[in-house]
Amino acid sequence: RDFTAEESRLRLTREYMIAIVRDGRPHTPMMARSSRLSQEEIEAVVDFIRSSFMAGQRQAPPAQTD
Repeated sequence: RDFTAEESRLRLTREYMIAIVRDGRPHTPMMARSSRLSQEEIEAVVDFIRSSFMAGQRQAPPAQTD
């Protein structure tokens, strides 16, 4: 999935993403992770994905001048 796409940002709520990581998605390679990760770890993974890839368009850093 392209987490940077506008559709992903609009469709994938935090709660929905937590449920997917916790429970998996039938008939896809996304397996449930609740047997390996705690609820806090699942939330941390989702929060990392959301802040790193779904936070909106990032601006390029300002060019450095000498």
